[in-house]
Amino acid sequence: MSNEEPLSVVSSQKDFGLNPLERQLIALIVAGYTCEESTRRLGISAQALRQHLVVIFGKLQVSNRLELALFALYHQLIDAVPMSPPGR
Repeated sequence: MSNEEPLSVVSSQKDFGLNPLERQLIALIVAGYTCEESTRRLGISAQALRQHLVVIFGKLQVSNRLELALFALYHQLIDAVPMSPPGR
């Protein structure tokens, strides 16, 4: 991947019970990374990524990646997102 800059994840006033890996995964989703790109970036398997998403969806009471991204932006769970994901 050409763009390996770290994504900035902030602590909002309410953490919603998210751990650091879950927050980083949310930042990748908001940045537009695909599941494949996210697994490579985080060093986890596709199955582990799906399991993390299920847990995140439950914690935040959302049902898909779009709702998750909107929730994260509304609640300021991430600080900065690259303008475009790698390779685009």
